[in-house]
Amino acid sequence: DSDGRISVPVPATLGAGVYDVRLEVLGDGSVTPGRIWVLPAGTHLAVTDIDGTLTTSDEELVIDVITDLFEPILSGADVPDAYPAAAALTAALAGRGYVLVYLTGRPYWLSAKTRDWLHSGGFSTGALHVADSNAEAIPSAGGVGAYKLAYLESLAAAGFLLDEAYG
Repeated sequence: DSDGRISVPVPATLGAGVYDVRLEVLGDGSVTPGRIWVLPAGTHLAVTDIDGTLTTSDEELVIDVITDLFEPILSGADVPDAYPAAAALTAALAGRGYVLVYLTGRPYWLSAKTRDWLHSGGFSTGALHVADSNAEAIPSAGGVGAYKLAYLESLAAAGFLLDEAYG
């Protein structure tokens, strides 16, 4: 769409699993990776927030984004600091058989930055769910609170078992 996002229906014949995909724009040849999670009802999930839960502060992402915007003026980039045992926690949860879901109030336009941060920090592989709009990312009960509650309720309604939650 005009915002650079795509929505593709997943065929019902696709069996349970995690699928790596590559999407290519035919016009300019640009390519982006993606991942499709097809999980059956009854899958055990561990859900964690990122900012202020895996990172040491809610404000770190804001500082990181502002630093990136003004990087030509400032020297270097600020990267959110993770709690020392945060990556180990995700590894322990994955080791216990949970599928990890990173549920964050970060807006969709920070998806790549968020995936890169999780990967470079050694966090276990998991599904990433970001806010669809800037309004959902507003730190309030009606913004990010409502967005996260609605998503958790949708997971439960789909038959997933929310065994662990952090944040």
